Amino acid sequence: MLTRVVVAPSGFKESLSAEAAADAIAAGVRRVLPGADLDLVPLVDGGEGTAVALAAATGGRLVTVPATGPVGETIGAHFRYGPGTGASGGLGAGLAALGARLLPRFDVLLDHLDLDARLASADLVITAEGALDHQTPRGKVPAEVARRAKLYGRPVLALAGTLGEGAHEVPGVDACHGILPAPMELAEALLRASELLTDATERALRMIVLGTRLPLVSEPVQAEVSGTQRPSSVR
Repeated sequence: MLTRVVVAPSGFKESLSAEAAADAIAAGVRRVLPGADLDLVPLVDGGEGTAVALAAATGGRLVTVPATGPVGETIGAHFRYGPGTGASGGLGAGLAALGARLLPRFDVLLDHLDLDARLASADLVITAEGALDHQTPRGKVPAEVARRAKLYGRPVLALAGTLGEGAHEVPGVDACHGILPAPMELAEALLRASELLTDATERALRMIVLGTRLPLVSEPVQAEVSGTQRPSSVR
């Protein structure tokens, strides 16, 4: 019985933020399992959306302040503000030179999110990203989610805008599905990304639910006992 589903996607470049992707997947889950306990954990890998994710995880808020661009124009810039925090930017190298300790990007964010505990209590984990391929295991969100989920023996479904070479070989991912039901122009796919992700989630989850209801059929096995002979046929 699937009663608790953890939804932990990355964003889809040029179309969906991690938060929007999580909402789209959740909508698909509710079509199939309206009573399920959904735990949404939108994730980022250190790039776009990291400040938003950290602010949400730590109870902070995003503040817009004036800043000067590279040619002197005034622009708006965001920084995360919360208890015990301050503004930060791309200062990793400078801080390291001053003796700061640099941590893997996932460790910092996921520790704030308490992801391991949330995965441990899941009946199913759903992750997603724009493209699932041979590069996914190299520090992408679905690979890290799957790795951590497997520490607790949890099944993982991965959804993606495109399935490239190596998509079915991402360690820890039990099944992967592309969200496009038919060939379409990139512009249309980007515009309909939320709808497509919701529909794909529903399709994949209905197959999973069907699989849980099918009886297990095992092939008969003839056991041979050492030192005995098969009885001859009676004529």
